[in-house]
Amino acid sequence: MPKPSTMDSGGGHHGRIARNSFYIFLSRFVEFGAGLAIVVLVANHFGVREFGRFSFIRAVAFVLGPLMMFGTMRIVVREISVDKTRTAEILRAALVLNVVMSAATAVFAAGVPLMFRLEGPAVTTSIYLALLTQSCLAMISTINAGFIAHEIANFAALVSITNRVLVIAALVVVIGLQKDLATLFGGILCANFVGLMTALLVLKLSRILSDAKGMLWANMKFLFRESYPIAAVVFLVQGYTYLNTFLLRYVHDNWHVAMFEASQRIILPLSLISTSILLAFVPMLSRLGKDPQTHEQLLKVYASTLKFFILLTLPACAVVALFAEPIILLIYNEDFIQAALSLRILIWTIVPLFANGLLNFLLTALYKQRLLLISNVACFVVNAVFGVLLVKEFGVAGVSLAALLAFVILFGVNYHFVNVHLGCAQLIPMTVVPALTTLLFYGAASFFVARPVYRLVGVMLYLLVYVVILWLARIISWEELRRLVDSQRRQPRVAGSRP
Repeated sequence: MPKPSTMDSGGGHHGRIARNSFYIFLSRFVEFGAGLAIVVLVANHFGVREFGRFSFIRAVAFVLGPLMMFGTMRIVVREISVDKTRTAEILRAALVLNVVMSAATAVFAAGVPLMFRLEGPAVTTSIYLALLTQSCLAMISTINAGFIAHEIANFAALVSITNRVLVIAALVVVIGLQKDLATLFGGILCANFVGLMTALLVLKLSRILSDAKGMLWANMKFLFRESYPIAAVVFLVQGYTYLNTFLLRYVHDNWHVAMFEASQRIILPLSLISTSILLAFVPMLSRLGKDPQTHEQLLKVYASTLKFFILLTLPACAVVALFAEPIILLIYNEDFIQAALSLRILIWTIVPLFANGLLNFLLTALYKQRLLLISNVACFVVNAVFGVLLVKEFGVAGVSLAALLAFVILFGVNYHFVNVHLGCAQLIPMTVVPALTTLLFYGAASFFVARPVYRLVGVMLYLLVYVVILWLARIISWEELRRLVDSQRRQPRVAGSRP
């Protein structure tokens, strides 16, 4: 039987969280770089319309992917964090559930070519190759969940980085051989299969497994029952994330898909940074959320983290929005310059998305994950209604605005749920001043400063003024930063931990 991960008091546990945060952030940074490299290589090699087709096929796979993963990652982390002796039985049940749901999803995907009037066996083949890739990624994520629950995120980082390197290598080979999109998706599948084998090998060598004593069927039913609300939520998230891609493909063509996806491919990896940071804290959040006596401490951590997420993302979004065109030209080429408008709108979704990553983890830690279904249905409905109303006349800009409004609604509903079940974070008093400062700067720089050099100078002055205002208004302080860090040291110990 593996030893439960020790929970040293004071600096030892704090150091473990810091190391795990570093490894998770490193792996997400590599994934972001690899994802961007894939987009750049495909867009510049295949051209705008083929990139649009590539993006559409990947959108289909990304929307159906959550049905394969079935929301098990968060439940696996939560359950193993509380009782590490069940690692083997939980991981075995989760992996089998991934395989079963992958088979079911493949059957469902048969109707996609008919729905979008796709012609030719190459497109259908590419869709199924992309779905098999998502199945491999689902199982890799399940294995990584076990590493994160044991607070050995270096193993998860090793698996993730190795997988990304393999995918980039496969992509370079396919492009070098001048092959078509179907071959490209086949190469990506082969790379992810090798990545899955690597993950299983690392899991075997990690020595966190013991004999799986629990009944497989009983554990699968438990995971299914606990995970289906999260699976539905993630399916809805992917649905409203790529709904706009489907609307553009249905109403317009692959060129519009390419313009929207060119900007969305930049936004989506950025939106996952908050999740990457928080993953190392999930075991701690799970323990604080399970015991009502520690909810007051959890509320303090939540309020401080939410505030710093918002304060950091506001200026970052303003800067990216100001330099949208140079960013598009740097990543792609002049054929994609129309994507700058979409980027200028979509970048502001980072603010609610960052904050919502925290709210998702909190509601799961509080065993209120079913409420996420309500908020995500609201988000999906808002995105669908406004997307349909705006897509025909305003095209890419219209669906970008619909996405921004939907994500604001998503954050608002989840914020309300956390306030009800944990406590109020006093969001408005701490964000009004920085939000007004940022909007005034962005409006002035957009309308009155045209040259990039002058805008760069303006950004430097804005950031200086922004920090000074936060300090003078006592919105941030060194004492609060210290308390946020120290909160990670004072945590309830679990069974099997040592002082």
